[in-house]
Amino acid sequence: MGQGQTRAPLHHFVNEPNCQLEDAWDGFVWATPGLRLLQGFPDTKVMVRSDWTKDRVAIVAVGGAGHEPSDVGFMGRGLLTAVSCGDVFTPPTAASIVDAIAAVTGPAGCLLLSRNYLSHRLNCSIAVGIARTQGLSVMEVCVADDIAGKLSCCEESDVRQSRGIAGGALVTKVAGAAAEAGLSLEEVHREAQATADKVWTLGICFDSCSMPGRERSRMNANEMEIGLGIHGEPGLTRWEADITANELVNSVVQQLQRQLPPEGDICVLLNNLGAVPMLEMMVLCKALMISPIAPRIKLLIGPVSALTSLNTNGISISVCPLDALREERLCTPVACRHWAEPVRPQLVPKLEKTELAPRSSSPGVHSPPSHNNLAEVALRQMCRVILESVSELDKIESRVGNGNCGHNLGVAAQLLLEALNQKNLPLAHPGHLFWRLSEIFRASPGALPTLLGIYFSNVAEVLTDCNEWYRPAVVKALQYKIDVVHRIGHARPGMRSFLDALVPALESASEGADWAAVARAAARGAHATATMGGAVGRAAYVPEALRRGILDAGAVAVSLAISAMARPLMGRLGWDSFVSCTDDEVFWERFERGRLIGEGSFGKVYAAHTRDVWSFTDVVVKITEKQQEEAGAMEFLGCDILQQHLILLWLGVSKPNIVHMLEVCVSPERTYYVMESLSGPNLEEWLSSKTEIQERLVAILVKQMLSAVREIHAADMVHRDIKPENFVFANVASLELKLVDVVGTMCGVFDNARPQKLAGTPLYVPPEVLEHVFTKGRLDTQGIKAVTTKAVDMWAIGVTVFQMLSGKVPFEGSVQSKTRIGSSSSSGSPENRSEVAKLARAQSEPLSLDGSETWEFVSHEAKDFLRSLLRHEPEHRLCVDDALAHPWFAIDTGSDNPIQRNSHAACSSLRDFFSETGQTEHVVRKTLFLVRHGEAVHNIEEQAAKKVAQLQAEQLGLHPKSPECKAMMDAARRLVLNSQALGDAELSPAGKAQALATKVAVAALIRQGKVPEPTGLLISPLQRTLQTASIIFPNHPNAHVRDLLSEKKTQFPCDNRSKIRNSIRKTFVNMSFSHLERFDEQRLWFDSLEAEENNADVRERAATFVQQLRSIRDDCIALVSHKGFLRELERGPFGQPETSDAKKPGSEFGNCEVRVYDVTLAPRGVFATFRYGG
Repeated sequence: MGQGQTRAPLHHFVNEPNCQLEDAWDGFVWATPGLRLLQGFPDTKVMVRSDWTKDRVAIVAVGGAGHEPSDVGFMGRGLLTAVSCGDVFTPPTAASIVDAIAAVTGPAGCLLLSRNYLSHRLNCSIAVGIARTQGLSVMEVCVADDIAGKLSCCEESDVRQSRGIAGGALVTKVAGAAAEAGLSLEEVHREAQATADKVWTLGICFDSCSMPGRERSRMNANEMEIGLGIHGEPGLTRWEADITANELVNSVVQQLQRQLPPEGDICVLLNNLGAVPMLEMMVLCKALMISPIAPRIKLLIGPVSALTSLNTNGISISVCPLDALREERLCTPVACRHWAEPVRPQLVPKLEKTELAPRSSSPGVHSPPSHNNLAEVALRQMCRVILESVSELDKIESRVGNGNCGHNLGVAAQLLLEALNQKNLPLAHPGHLFWRLSEIFRASPGALPTLLGIYFSNVAEVLTDCNEWYRPAVVKALQYKIDVVHRIGHARPGMRSFLDALVPALESASEGADWAAVARAAARGAHATATMGGAVGRAAYVPEALRRGILDAGAVAVSLAISAMARPLMGRLGWDSFVSCTDDEVFWERFERGRLIGEGSFGKVYAAHTRDVWSFTDVVVKITEKQQEEAGAMEFLGCDILQQHLILLWLGVSKPNIVHMLEVCVSPERTYYVMESLSGPNLEEWLSSKTEIQERLVAILVKQMLSAVREIHAADMVHRDIKPENFVFANVASLELKLVDVVGTMCGVFDNARPQKLAGTPLYVPPEVLEHVFTKGRLDTQGIKAVTTKAVDMWAIGVTVFQMLSGKVPFEGSVQSKTRIGSSSSSGSPENRSEVAKLARAQSEPLSLDGSETWEFVSHEAKDFLRSLLRHEPEHRLCVDDALAHPWFAIDTGSDNPIQRNSHAACSSLRDFFSETGQTEHVVRKTLFLVRHGEAVHNIEEQAAKKVAQLQAEQLGLHPKSPECKAMMDAARRLVLNSQALGDAELSPAGKAQALATKVAVAALIRQGKVPEPTGLLISPLQRTLQTASIIFPNHPNAHVRDLLSEKKTQFPCDNRSKIRNSIRKTFVNMSFSHLERFDEQRLWFDSLEAEENNADVRERAATFVQQLRSIRDDCIALVSHKGFLRELERGPFGQPETSDAKKPGSEFGNCEVRVYDVTLAPRGVFATFRYGG
């Protein structure tokens, strides 16, 4: 280690913890003549006997290090021929096992011995299959002698075969002796299996093992554990440690006796697990020889360290019934220094190392390398996050297992990064890429990488013919092969495994959710593992009470991986630069600091200029000092690793009505938050200039504020400082509001969130929070979590709306304090306590919205909205979704009567408001017909498939509304939609009839003067919309086809439009396709993964369309489009709340339904008034 570098104390005789096994094996070979390491060590950890001539059945042991002398100490004549070993408590890879088998297997064959752990079984199964394909005769015996597994299982569905522990040493001896006697492979296997079926073991300890750089004990000094494993995992139960040696041995013997036949001789192995002094072992030996089974003991092996668990301060006792043949095998002399025989070990002379032939490549699909930028970035981000989380994942798993989950996945991530750097992955072909991922993960140590490798290979088989990244197909393949994990790994959702994060994420993805929602679903599933009763793998042997509250490391890893990949899939390809470490000088070399915008108790905000942050030039930089971190930063540091990644993911993507966070830079002394620059005033400044304001304008602004709060609440967070000062107009000529302070006070409201402190501005803080603010002159933190709910933000919205409508605070006698709760200045001064007390008293008074000139002109709906928010009981306040659906936003509040406010300027109407900037001439008004197409052919096929699936579900006894039935119907629907025969589906006969009926209804409305006649016609480019438009508006002289109006891009064939062919031109001869052809020439991204859209993408397209309306000369335009586009147009730019009432705007469009809007395009916003629907 270089000068000036430091490292944590190891407390072990090692050089580097990661090289412990390599150093140990080198030393063992120096001290043990007759053994050799295979070529390729240390990457291939295989040791073989150098005197082996392949004339008998070879005995190969498989296991991890840390159990010495087992297994390498048992190599020699009459015992083991070779050992394939992994790192400490980690099984070898399948490739290493195959190397060992190939090195020693001759015509007589090979017997593979392993201990019963999932990772051992998986890798041995793979290795045996590969060896047999190469013409080698191989059989396997898996030892499962731990009776703790039997004692802990009470239901058949929960039974997992017992672990393999020290009793495997007796199986090794019998197998070795049988092979040495010249028996055939089948006979050797029969004797070894018979012994494995009859040997039983129980372990006890006073202290668990330790590894370099890790904490040692999980136990108290006055405790001991019964029924422990050999990898440091907790035991079956704990006893008080005041028991004597005789009592202890008698208790163990009583459990073992229940497994033995009532009569007959037995062999007993008294095994030291690593750290018990020999003096104490001899005491235990005496206790054994005076125990109830003493008269039956014919063979005693020990006290001896046969199979250890590093330095565990404990023992195990193994028993095995004897017959004449087994007794002969156990007593046969062996040439092995470390086997406790009644004879002296015989040293084997050194022989030359056996050179092995190169192993053939593993089976699988190998396609040439190909490139897909999005896939590469997603995989790199996943690897980066996993490598950064190795220590945290190991720490999580060490509480219920061996603590190697992070290390094992880190190996896989490193191998994957190397493959990416070598550019030899088929990134453009999903099926071939999953094959390569399978090979990489199976070459990594541990159960989880191996199981993932097997899972990926099965997914690859499903995707063999998938030649492009089509999200529904990939998700469906991943879902379809989940059963492989259960069949091989015995894991189901709800049993603490990686499936608990993967399955909900896949369900969310299959429903079309955006990637942030998919990541949240994975995180919720991972968090749920802390409270799950069932378990699989090594955690299954840990009592439920001991693992409760502990996350499953595999589920955490999968959640982190999905979160990491979500970032580039959402368009943040440059995510590495979002959160970075820097120093102050380097930061300001990239930014030119401008004027000071604001200053508070937690830091300063500056205007700045940069050239290297995305596409922005002007930015805003918020600077906070480490010594005075804001409440939001403190809450972030208090979150677990999953929550932190979700918060960063949320911060790094753009959201409606929330300022875009571009970058977070952390220096030793400060944190820099780089945000987009907004040039408009904040809402407080803007309101202070108004003495009159129209209620409709207030509703428009409040709806945007609620939109921002909805984004926060959807991510399971709460802002805690909603107020007019924190909302800023995007620019001076816009009505678009954005919430700007998104890091100062926010905290999570996850199930396991633990808010550290209160936050907010007293005037906007609800009563339940004020009760916890000051107690005896200091901040009272009791009950913080109970009062930190989403209802806090809804109260603040209510206070803000009250101010907007009336120009004053909602509670008489309250003081508009700028002091924020949680700041250093709010630590309980008498002035602040007095101020809060006044506010609390004011809040306790009934809210009055009558008796003044101000409220005389406010609508009943607005008053009801306020009362629904300013309720003292948080559970009775409107949630954000209910607030957005409130009738106040659905009525026309644009009367000519302005609301009088207590301020000092004038703005008497919406029209006056627009004219303040002298831009009235830029106000544009349009009438828009929104028309959905008629029923299409694929709709009929889809409904028929769902009906058949429902009938099949009912025949299986499933309720029509059950999740299983819905899943069957959805699968049937997707199967139909994936049919190439339905590509760009046309109208059905019923759809054409619907269009004809709509044509008659529209003509009648125009004739009656209820709506004007459309002079312009814009149409989506799919067949069903083109046909609908040609029927309702036949031979329209001004019809144009625009891709902007397309259905949400799902990549289902029915939603993929046909290429512009002459046949289409001849069919729709009056329509102009020129704009569409120009678009196609530039549409380079059409076949990429980014082609798939979510609802937010469609809403963005709808907003773009509204902006383009200004350049269209026609005053009345008909749009013929799809349900998804029209829905997002209504609920987005038009501001209609979502509703299930089919008679109201904001509901889903029916077939050939028409809705008419009067739209005002003003410099400061878009205002749409619903005119007709039917």
